Amino acid sequence: RIRGHQGFDLLAASPDGSRLVLGKGANANHSDAEITIWSLESSRPLATFVRSGILEALSFSSDGNRLIAVFANDVRAA
Repeated sequence: RIRGHQGFDLLAASPDGSRLVLGKGANANHSDAEITIWSLESSRPLATFVRSGILEALSFSSDGNRLIAVFANDVRAA
């Protein structure tokens, strides 16, 4: 159970099932998108990224080493 995370628009699980990424897209109430990577083992956040723009999709690479975030008119890999 993930506590302390309220509302999300997108989610993706890592290929090994150890991490979950939740994304909140920018909307009328929030100008920034927020992406949080969670450990499913500890139920704690591992990292949070905040960026302006409209978040459209999230995915892990097939090996689980990269997170791909697609924003309107932009794609980022971390």
